[in-house]
Amino acid sequence: MKYDLKKEGKTELNKTRRPALLTVPSHYYLAITGTGDPNTVNFGNHIAALYAIAYPIKMAYKKTPPYDSRYTDYVVPPLCGDWSISETAINRGSWDKTDFVYTLRIMIPDFVPLSISHKDFSH
Repeated sequence: MKYDLKKEGKTELNKTRRPALLTVPSHYYLAITGTGDPNTVNFGNHIAALYAIAYPIKMAYKKTPPYDSRYTDYVVPPLCGDWSISETAINRGSWDKTDFVYTLRIMIPDFVPLSISHKDFSH
């Protein structure tokens, strides 16, 4: 059975029209932190790096014998991000896109053994 977080984890990922306080369960994530304008090559490289790890983990999970899970496959969850501005910009009292500070992340479903995520996927 294929797991899809967008369908089964609705509280965490689906947008709403009104702000709401959520209690998000603890998960494991692939994450990368960066700074600067999201319209630069560097930002795109950060996204590419996350997906370059997320998909091999998914394929490794599919190729392994069944674990204690009803899922045999999963949809790679969507990219999520947390954004802020730098302390320098806060102290300056103004900011532009170069002052962004971000953490991008992709969730690894709880049923995927962490030992898979520690493999060397470089080729």
